[in-house]
Amino acid sequence: MSDDSAGRYGSPRIWKILLTKGYEVSPKRVARLMQELGVVARVTGVTRRASGINVS
Repeated sequence: MSDDSAGRYGSPRIWKILLTKGYEVSPKRVARLMQELGVVARVTGVTRRASGINVS
């Protein structure tokens, strides 16, 4: 799953894929296993706003 997606999938999406394939696991278990294996989702498109600017 993660190899096909070039590392874009996080634990919630992998958990949903596992459910559709018939595996009964909890979201926390998927997140924990990913962390133990060093699998990290790639973060893209993070937008940061400057603090102290009031937009009215």
